[in-house]
Amino acid sequence: MMAFFLGLVLWGVTAIAQAGSGSAGSSAWISCGGDNAPVLNVSYVPDVRDVGIAGLFWMGVLSPDQASGAVMTEHGWANYQGGLFPFAARYDSALPRTLSKTYGLPVSGYTTAGYVGFVVYVGHGVYSADAKAKVRERRTVLNSIRADLIAAGKWTTDYDSDDRYIWTLVLKDMTDRNKYGAVLTVPFVDCTPGGSG
Repeated sequence: MMAFFLGLVLWGVTAIAQAGSGSAGSSAWISCGGDNAPVLNVSYVPDVRDVGIAGLFWMGVLSPDQASGAVMTEHGWANYQGGLFPFAARYDSALPRTLSKTYGLPVSGYTTAGYVGFVVYVGHGVYSADAKAKVRERRTVLNSIRADLIAAGKWTTDYDSDDRYIWTLVLKDMTDRNKYGAVLTVPFVDCTPGGSG
């Protein structure tokens, strides 16, 4: 069994199953889009304590046997390839009270037949004051040893930005605080033009 949110793990793929506090009051449904393709509609309600804080939103689908799935990135659906779990949306200034999103499903054709029984998971994490302090501390240390690392040929471009570290901390907020959960098991929907819909 997979340990949490779509095999999302910083430390390796493991498991998922429980609904977390972040998905309470959230919902999702399938409808037919303008091009007659099934679309996934999500209304996500972050924990009220996180509204107004910068954060990230994650979404993915997991097969009934938990052996395959897809994640929504800022650029569309993708298979998870390990490492940091790609986020679907980034809120640099503040998470809103409700996130309303519509995404095309990763299907070919006019039905959800290939995804019936897949579970849609959503979640969020925030860039907390504690995380900001950790980033400042890391930046101070890196800046203090930068010249030495460059001289030793050990400085990498990854050290020039704090973005990846912030992403890690925000993801950790989601997973450690169970701010994720299932919002929909994909039903059969037929969007064939002239069909039953």
